[in-house]
Amino acid sequence: MLRDFSSTQARASYRCPSGSGTGDYRIVRRGAISVCFCRTLGSNGPVTGRERQAALFIGHGLPSRLADADEPVHAWLRRIAQAIRTPATRGIVCVSAHWVAPRFTVTTSETPHTLEDHGCEALRGRVFAAPGSRAFARTVIEHLLHGGQQAIGDDTRGWDHGAWLPLSIMFPEHDLPVVELSLHASLDPEVHFAVGRALEPMRDKGFLLIGSGGLAHEGGEQPSSDRGDALSDASLRFQSWVIDLLTRTAPYARARGLTRFRDHPDARLAHERGEHFLPMLVVAGAASSDRSQSNVGELVHAGAHKGLSTASILFRR
Repeated sequence: MLRDFSSTQARASYRCPSGSGTGDYRIVRRGAISVCFCRTLGSNGPVTGRERQAALFIGHGLPSRLADADEPVHAWLRRIAQAIRTPATRGIVCVSAHWVAPRFTVTTSETPHTLEDHGCEALRGRVFAAPGSRAFARTVIEHLLHGGQQAIGDDTRGWDHGAWLPLSIMFPEHDLPVVELSLHASLDPEVHFAVGRALEPMRDKGFLLIGSGGLAHEGGEQPSSDRGDALSDASLRFQSWVIDLLTRTAPYARARGLTRFRDHPDARLAHERGEHFLPMLVVAGAASSDRSQSNVGELVHAGAHKGLSTASILFRR
């Protein structure tokens, strides 16, 4: 069931996640959606003495690459998780290329199920047992609405493999609540960058932001498992341009280039539709408020798998 906060009943039963109670909020209507804005935006109150959490983009490749525990990528995912998780980490917002919805939609179930949408026999029956969080999801929705985006919750949606598969390797303890955010069906780059900007304050309140997709994704939604690992020349040119934007370019110019990625002469060959690139735009948007020249991403993993880029980018600021 899809849920919003526009009805009288929903408003009456809504308890502000800040713990201030049902009376300490105001309802702001945005189109068909109404939302609570607490005295401190984000509903979790100000966080003092907590460092900014990372924004990380993961090139996930084919599911079969992550199914084998002996694959070197498993060790890398565990290392990067250890590097970005801190004692202040409270949860994870994950944006996956494998969920596209008419409006930005957030998982609101306390116990989301694990979708078997991967077509990989070796993964069949695996369960990602991390908890969801309705209060955490509401906080995500509040930030999106405050940023001018329409957003709703879905308490029936489970985690797709773009989210649960890398996260299950990174955080096998399953002790951090996870909320998944969909892409928007418009596949509009500027809209997705703006969503990242809207979510950036959550990084200062203990929440990791993780995007899962690919800087190059040849073959659309059905990449061939029979091809070699190397990217085509066109995809390599596109990826090199993107990595340069992400790791060497100041935020303003980076935003301008990324949101116009389809203008690159090789973009159509590297991305048939673009949905695997959009989680990167959300991540980059969530690292854009610091306009200094030194605010750049780090290339923390490079490679390709069956024509899919596995390059991964980390923003610490």
